[in-house]
Amino acid sequence: EGEPPFFRTAPFVRDRLRQIRQELTMQLDSFSAEAKLCAVDLLEVCTRFHVMVEHRCCELGLRNLKPDEVKFDSKMNMQMYTQSISGLQALYEDLREQGIACDNEAEFQAYYLVSSADPDVLFGRLVKLPAHVLAAPRMQRALRVVAAIQSNDFASFFRELKQADYLTACLMHKHFDRVRERALQAINRSFVPRPGVEVELPLGDLSRMLCLENEEEAVRLV
Repeated sequence: EGEPPFFRTAPFVRDRLRQIRQELTMQLDSFSAEAKLCAVDLLEVCTRFHVMVEHRCCELGLRNLKPDEVKFDSKMNMQMYTQSISGLQALYEDLREQGIACDNEAEFQAYYLVSSADPDVLFGRLVKLPAHVLAAPRMQRALRVVAAIQSNDFASFFRELKQADYLTACLMHKHFDRVRERALQAINRSFVPRPGVEVELPLGDLSRMLCLENEEEAVRLV
């Protein structure tokens, strides 16, 4: 019958990864440094999985499947993502205190920045990170993404999106509605310079500016 669709296999993988994460949590206090490095590898897999699933399944029941054909619980998936990445951050800090650096820390600290995008939450995290992690290209991009979101700079946000790696782009997708809504407000102000005077913006131009798939999506947005 061929390979089953992703939305059918994802829950199976999710449940197995959850069992692994729970087992790690129960035994973590007894782990050696070597075992903790193994736990880091496993939690990194869990985190990447939940990021990817969130993007691939976010529109199930909206336009590519009927609502009664599949159910995707985004809230539960993001809770599992948070649990995975929080566990990772604790392990990174623990191992750092033992003089052990983790090769992928910058990647996952960057995911945390992009998924949160809240300066009040992020400041306490950033001040604890070593200079080499903060200076990593992934972290620098994540900081630019957060700055673009907070300053309503949609042009910079979508420019970073086009250059981002796949999983970072998946996390940026969570902010699309917010960024596009504020972008439309800014565009409306720009194209109505004074009362009674309007300037037309072609749908094709709007689609390109907001990284929409086509003009039909632009019509739905406006």
